[in-house]
Amino acid sequence: MTFTYIFGGERHHDTTNGYMAALGMSEEQIKSTLLQQQFEIKQLKAACVKWRDGKLKSVIDRIEQHERDSVIDEQYKTSATTGEQYLLLLEDRKALCDYPSSPLFPYCERPVLIASA
Repeated sequence: MTFTYIFGGERHHDTTNGYMAALGMSEEQIKSTLLQQQFEIKQLKAACVKWRDGKLKSVIDRIEQHERDSVIDEQYKTSATTGEQYLLLLEDRKALCDYPSSPLFPYCERPVLIASA
């Protein structure tokens, strides 16, 4: 997904000044388009971070529960997470933490979660 704007009845993705000027856009139209792009990126980033934060909280809760249960007697454990699932949760946590650092964020794909799917 990328930013799209309509000018002259056609969809465009290129937001370089030269390209938009070559389309016949005025300086005011170019400025307005760039402001709209900034606004939409900010909104999309907020939505992606909100999604990531919710998933990350769930993954961390499961990791912490498994870690607490690993030091108590079997009869008192509340987590059904296996050692293998625990490692997959750690991978999910890493993917979620790295997600906003992607150079294409927020236009990149969301991480595929293995253990918390």
